[in-house]
Amino acid sequence: MTLIKILLPVFSASIVLAAPISSVYQQKCASCHGQKGEKAAMTKSTAIKDVPAAKIEKALYDYASGERKALPVVKTMKKNFIDANTKEQVHALAEYINTL
Repeated sequence: MTLIKILLPVFSASIVLAAPISSVYQQKCASCHGQKGEKAAMTKSTAIKDVPAAKIEKALYDYASGERKALPVVKTMKKNFIDANTKEQVHALAEYINTL
């Protein structure tokens, strides 16, 4: 049972990382930001559609580090995403969001 508790999160993370970036967006971002990045998440932010990729990437890191203020749940979600992905994957997501 202990082995399952250890391996399940690792296995789950590897599935998410292996998914196409569009699927990652749908799984991790769309519920708050909308299918096309058109929503102001939690009515607090602006829509991320058409935001430059570099600005999106910086915001992800800033929310995760606490440099940019957010609700605790938002900070936790961003931090978990940053911690589970490489810089290249975070960059790819930001690039993808910019194309929505």
